[in-house]
Amino acid sequence: GICQVNTTLFNTVFFSGLPVVQRVNHSQYISHYPKGRDATVSWGGPDFKFKNDTANWVLIATGYSNSSVTISLYGTDPGYEVTYETGPWTNLTDPPVREVKDPELPVGTRIVDERGVSGRTIVVTRVVTKGGAEVRRDSFKSVYRPTQEVVRVGTKAAPVPSDPATTTP
Repeated sequence: GICQVNTTLFNTVFFSGLPVVQRVNHSQYISHYPKGRDATVSWGGPDFKFKNDTANWVLIATGYSNSSVTISLYGTDPGYEVTYETGPWTNLTDPPVREVKDPELPVGTRIVDERGVSGRTIVVTRVVTKGGAEVRRDSFKSVYRPTQEVVRVGTKAAPVPSDPATTTP
């Protein structure tokens, strides 16, 4: 929950053009956030910080519903224009696989209980301009660890066919 709010705040600040002082991506890739534009927070751990470099105040207004979070910044418009480019995924790393033996499944059967996610790296570059002049250029690099895949592997032996009965005439 709190990371959804923080990711939304980061993206609001990102598109406002205000300077980002500190931002940490999640340790694992979460596909429902914009690629490379997530931000995590934790009490006593990672934090998100930005700077108001305008001459006036900035008000952070928030709202939510059962399905969305909205964050708006209000203040004097500094005249920033923001463009950005999301680079390609790099350093793709296969997820580790943990196999769990299951005596209820026939030998050769494999069932994925938890789908793994590849590790990966991405860079998002933001360019902030004012009146056509570049004010700042930021690169936000996100490195995501792979998530383990859990697979149940069958160990139940197939029944051994019995010899056919023999009869004597």
